[in-house]
Amino acid sequence: MIQITRSLARELKTIFRRAITDTGRGSVHIPILFHAGPEGLRIRIASSEVAAEYHDPKPRESDEAIVPFKSLGDWEGRADDPIQLEATGGNEVLATWNDNSVPQMVRYAMPEVPCPFPDIPASLTDNPPELAMSLHDTMQTAAPESTRYALQCVQLRGSGTIVATDGSQMLLETGFDFPWDEDLMIPRRTVFGSGELPHGSNVQVGKSDDWVCFRMGCWSFFFAISKEGRFPDVESCVRDIASAAASVQIDSHDAAFLVKSIKQLPGDDAYNSPVTVDANGSVFIRSKSEDAPNPVELLLSNSTRTGQPERINTNRMFLRRALDLGFREIHVFAPDQPLLCVDDRRKYLWAVLTPSEAIKPSDDAVRISSALDDAYTTTKTTQFPKETTVAKAEATTAKIDQPQHAPSSTEELIDAAEQLKASLRDTLGKTSELIVGLKRHRREAKIVRTTLDSLRQLQTVG
Repeated sequence: MIQITRSLARELKTIFRRAITDTGRGSVHIPILFHAGPEGLRIRIASSEVAAEYHDPKPRESDEAIVPFKSLGDWEGRADDPIQLEATGGNEVLATWNDNSVPQMVRYAMPEVPCPFPDIPASLTDNPPELAMSLHDTMQTAAPESTRYALQCVQLRGSGTIVATDGSQMLLETGFDFPWDEDLMIPRRTVFGSGELPHGSNVQVGKSDDWVCFRMGCWSFFFAISKEGRFPDVESCVRDIASAAASVQIDSHDAAFLVKSIKQLPGDDAYNSPVTVDANGSVFIRSKSEDAPNPVELLLSNSTRTGQPERINTNRMFLRRALDLGFREIHVFAPDQPLLCVDDRRKYLWAVLTPSEAIKPSDDAVRISSALDDAYTTTKTTQFPKETTVAKAEATTAKIDQPQHAPSSTEELIDAAEQLKASLRDTLGKTSELIVGLKRHRREAKIVRTTLDSLRQLQTVG
């Protein structure tokens, strides 16, 4: 008898689907193999392109069961309630478990396994945990499908570099250790972004004749090496940043504001979702739509530009992706040349849109400044009175409440009363200043909310 938990069944369903299917969604018609023995429990699924395994090394009594993938959906749950699997006569598997304390029992016909499972490589090379996220990021960059070149694949170079492109964007990451010398291609999958994987664990990498293996804790993934198709020469498009005509430095607060707001700008549902990056003195992100009466622009008040003024027409999806990847500087070479982001081990490049369609500044544009973002202004305003005005008022009161000695005459009492009056007048003045500041902030916040409501209405109309 083989036993697993309902929570493990849920993880298996999610991770196996993301490993087997191109998009991480849809139906899976490949069976699951359960094999128990002295080396522990191995749960496997395999297609002609990708295979995945969960391995619990705790020794078990020898047993084996094969069930359809849909059985994981029958069993899954968030609790660790046990599921028992028992192979019976007549090529059937009996599964028993409890669902809300109600006993469940289902018999599954034991299907045939269509593809043999790949052999585990003889040796594996350790890599840092960051490799898993790099694989996820590059596989998100590759095309879901392609008829020209091998754009649906990720290239793994013997130099320790990972490259992917869909023809409009390219991501290159370096700094890894792969145990081969040649350049290999493997199919795109979404499995490395699964939150169920142990992302703090080192990633071990190995290779056999036809497969590349990645191991993360108890999970192993095998990718068939693609030997057909040709990967494009993407690095010929990457220029030296020293030759950039301009560079836009995006402040971290501005980046968070832009990521939050960019989909709300008009034209998000238009072809290529265009926005204009206008770096001419200040940095603006500008857009419009056919149904909106006025263009809308986001002023990135803390961001800067070095080099010559530039106005770029770009797909907002790629701009947001650069920010999501953590890049904070965009290098511009010309209005019709790809934009480039670079850090110590990564390069992200994407194609721009038609330069003549970039949106020029206009007096009737609706402007929203990142400096007036609710979260930002609230933090700054509440800190200001707390650290200055209020603190000083409290300090003054403390001096009044704790005199150094008691007055001993009428004159001294009068002097003390005059001092108290002056101190209270000073405290009253500071309190009035604080009230004025708070009212000013309330008016500014109301203006921001009104502007954002107008923007949302424009977006609804568009």
